[in-house]
Amino acid sequence: MILIMGMKFKKEEAPDFGSIRLVNPDEAYAKRYLLNSEDVPKLELITNAGDGSLAYCVDTGEMYIKHIGKWNEVK
Repeated sequence: MILIMGMKFKKEEAPDFGSIRLVNPDEAYAKRYLLNSEDVPKLELITNAGDGSLAYCVDTGEMYIKHIGKWNEVK
């Protein structure tokens, strides 16, 4: 088993999270992530982010917030 951003996976079954990085690992529910915009679709691979979690794209300035189980762009 390996641990990635607080999630456990069998080594051979670990998803590719690309540039996504967890920046507040001690938070249990609402988490914050940094990523490149090309990896926005990979946010859905994160299974332990609760509603209110934020994801910031460092290359474009886009911000996403998880609400009712879905990642939504903040406009």
